[in-house]
Amino acid sequence: MQIKIKTLTGKVTEHNVENDETVLSLKNSLQEKEVCSEHFFNIYFICRIWISCTFNSSNVHLLKLVTNICCSPLFLQGITVDQIKLIYNGKQLADDKTLESYNIEAGKVLHMVLTLRGGM
Repeated sequence: MQIKIKTLTGKVTEHNVENDETVLSLKNSLQEKEVCSEHFFNIYFICRIWISCTFNSSNVHLLKLVTNICCSPLFLQGITVDQIKLIYNGKQLADDKTLESYNIEAGKVLHMVLTLRGGM
């Protein structure tokens, strides 16, 4: 079945999943596909604003460099699967449960958020 994943930036993507797939399995596939694009979007957007304010020819090269770096494995090294949280109907999904146990049907939307590191 196909479900949709919506990120905090509003990006919605479709994913093919099985009813008996665990939440952890889905999060693993999301880490590979979505986390990279989320970071790229955030940094790329900031760079575009900066370039539009201070345009010169060296800024174009900087934007290409940022594009190459944003999705590199080193850039993503600090983001782990346990930082990805999936929300459905206002509830955080547990890693060990299946999508079927939450009555998630084809076409439904899950919200993906990243937890913050740190604390006091």
